[in-house]
Amino acid sequence: MKIISAKTALILVLMLVFSHSFYGNANAQWDSLTPKMWNVGYSAGQAFDSETFVVGGRVVAGTSSAVIWGYRDEDNIFRMKDTHVGEEPFTIRDLHAFSPESALVIANNKAYISTDRGSTWLETLSLDDGLVNTGFFDDETGFITTNGGSVWRSTDAGETWNETFVQSGTSWRTAVTISDSHAVVAGSNGWIAYTSDAGETWSTEQPDSEVSFRYSGYDDGMVYLIDPGGIGRNSAIYTLADDLSELSLPPFEPPRFLELYDIRDGEFIFFTIAMPVDGREGLTIVYRYADLGNGWELTATLEFAGETYAVTRIPDTNSYLRLGFLSFGVVGFENGVVTEAYDFYSAEGSGNSLSPDTRQLVKTEDGIAAFGYSIFECYYGGECRDYYTFRISEDSRVWEYYPDSAVDYAAFRESGSGLVFRPYIGSVNRVFSTTDFGVTSEDLDIQTPEKVAGAVWLDDTFLVAVGKDGAVMFYDGTDLITAGNVEGSLSGIAKLNENTAIAVGESGRAVRINRSGEITSLDIPTDADLNAVYAGVEVILAAGINSTILRSTDAGESWVEILSSTEADLFDIALHQSGEGLAVGASGTLLTTTDAGMVWEERSSSLTESTLRSILIIDKDNIWIAGDDGSLFFNGSGEFTSITDPNPNPGETPSVISLKQNYPNPFNPTTNVVYELSEPADVRLEVFNVLGQRVALLHDGAQSVGTHTVQFDGSRLTSGVYIVRMTTAGQTFTNKMLLVK
Repeated sequence: MKIISAKTALILVLMLVFSHSFYGNANAQWDSLTPKMWNVGYSAGQAFDSETFVVGGRVVAGTSSAVIWGYRDEDNIFRMKDTHVGEEPFTIRDLHAFSPESALVIANNKAYISTDRGSTWLETLSLDDGLVNTGFFDDETGFITTNGGSVWRSTDAGETWNETFVQSGTSWRTAVTISDSHAVVAGSNGWIAYTSDAGETWSTEQPDSEVSFRYSGYDDGMVYLIDPGGIGRNSAIYTLADDLSELSLPPFEPPRFLELYDIRDGEFIFFTIAMPVDGREGLTIVYRYADLGNGWELTATLEFAGETYAVTRIPDTNSYLRLGFLSFGVVGFENGVVTEAYDFYSAEGSGNSLSPDTRQLVKTEDGIAAFGYSIFECYYGGECRDYYTFRISEDSRVWEYYPDSAVDYAAFRESGSGLVFRPYIGSVNRVFSTTDFGVTSEDLDIQTPEKVAGAVWLDDTFLVAVGKDGAVMFYDGTDLITAGNVEGSLSGIAKLNENTAIAVGESGRAVRINRSGEITSLDIPTDADLNAVYAGVEVILAAGINSTILRSTDAGESWVEILSSTEADLFDIALHQSGEGLAVGASGTLLTTTDAGMVWEERSSSLTESTLRSILIIDKDNIWIAGDDGSLFFNGSGEFTSITDPNPNPGETPSVISLKQNYPNPFNPTTNVVYELSEPADVRLEVFNVLGQRVALLHDGAQSVGTHTVQFDGSRLTSGVYIVRMTTAGQTFTNKMLLVK
């Protein structure tokens, strides 16, 4: 089955996310609109092909519900038109588009139709019972179900309606149209109704009054009706032959409560909503299950930020458009494998640009990993975060960017095994184990009492972690135990020896932690907030706000405050065994020492204006520092340079044609686009914005075999996501690039 290209899916979804305004008049013109506000929960949509969509939802902070019409014009620009239905905000519960020009929507207790792409809407049905689902057999004949158990029928594309059937004692929750004459609806108290004459007459059955059907689907001659379960009731799937002749009780049970969105080739696409994570609206997890005759087998799983309200199949593809609150995505499957997966959750619409900030650098087996996140204001108030991971090969210095890889803190042993603390509800983490420096991890089903701010292994079996609200936690290989609490937040921890760690935090707080559980407060000559601590064989250093640097040579019993030439806040500090070391902080502050921290000098020329937050000293010729706005620098020969060399094997002939990830990424204002050719070919290299408009043509013509680098200058552009597309030898390649100013 043909799958839409990554380029088409990516640009198409970006258009839906970023290219509309919800505050226009009822006769809004088609336009390529700039982002203003998209604070909306999408609950219904329909795709005619990979170019044309109709999407409906509720404007959370608006004046009415919105239906968005979109198409791609002859200039390859995605045009959007936002229309408003009714005068009061409500949730559009279902949508049926007869064509790219006409559509029916139902919301609460009303039905509306439009035949002019939303320029005008006509109310055609109003009931006291809430309207639930629509189902159409052709362009004229269809039905609407209600919470009151009635079914209403139209034979003129929704202009007029007649009640054809009522089943008391149920609320219809789901509907599936099988053919041009057959359909099934199901609901509460186990009621099922089906028609074989295009909705003119209905028959009913109540196989089990204890169930409550909420989802349905049709595939390969079989109707599937799903009861998601509840308190004291397991979820179950009923099957019904497509000739409506035979209803089977549950032959199998799905593995957990899931929401069915589609069935293809005997495999079930489920979505479920997890609890809100770190201020987000929620987390959607997509599952693909197949029943192979001996039970269920999970064939693919994927996570998305934000809740999913609806999923729309893209015709003639094996992909889906995912609709939700503040989040759009495309999920593509082929033989149980995720072939395309895009998710977009950003502050572009609210005017807050993304700024990925590294919070931790760690040494891995063949390079380093940088964990971080960007903070921005949520549409619904409060703070939201977009997490990411960079993995950098030590030899090639190439960034590999992994968005939405949520890590608050990670603690690895030299072997690569260890723990990863991931954000969970509110101010806590969940704990995962890993054996490969966090590339893959396993949920230990452990929840921390608060967010972990730092963790360190005292030996291969015992870990000490500290929390942002002062908790001290021990992990002994089987469980995470809260050993005690100190007053105020802790923000950094270091290993003193195999029995002891030292931690620092706000208001000049420092404690020594023994693996037996003893927590000893240390006398510190400052009340400044401390952000980081380093512990060596002979010296301990701590750093904090207002250029605070403290030094101890007796395991923290006494401290000396060290003066420096800066007043900047400091966020990390570290030494090499030679006595040389670094401290980094706000506005690109970089301090150096050559005498184990007794004297510090500020670098005369700044590497960056962004805040630096993390130091990793592997040896004297292998030093890394990182911070906000994608800042990442390497020192291998006495001078710090940004990561720039994308080609680990210069001079070698590439074996395949490929488009590499641009570097740096994120970037400001320039970045390098790298591509490899295994044979001479014509190459067209273009950059598009999220509206599908080309903003740069980087190359168009013949190119020799080898690795090629082209610089892209985004100085005249605004912050945001851009798409680089390479077309050559009958193939198309795309990558996302993030410009942050």
